[in-house]
Amino acid sequence: MTRQRLEIILGLLSLAAWGMLLWFMNSVYPTNWASLAFLAIVAVATFLTMIPLSLWITYHWGTSRGMRNDLMRALRHGAFIGILVAGLLGLKILALLTLPSALLLVAVIITAEIIAQLKTA
Repeated sequence: MTRQRLEIILGLLSLAAWGMLLWFMNSVYPTNWASLAFLAIVAVATFLTMIPLSLWITYHWGTSRGMRNDLMRALRHGAFIGILVAGLLGLKILALLTLPSALLLVAVIITAEIIAQLKTA
């Protein structure tokens, strides 16, 4: 599968995930379980959105390590950003989001990315 086809397929999947989130927000009564499902859908939608974006940025401005390594790096970036967004939204829903806690989450994600980069280098 070529890089462009992969980006198109992942882009369509991310549009479907955002559409599912829109449907979910308009049709489900807010409960604790609905909030958890909302966070999961947001994490998946963000994950699917960040993969083609990361591939595109790597292709145009980054150092390519081959299609397989670029895809693994894009999957990792998407997962990290998805977890970060879901974590920040979860803290916001619980009214626990403060600037220090947000910066701590960002620092944890950056540290995890640096460790992952060092492991693959």
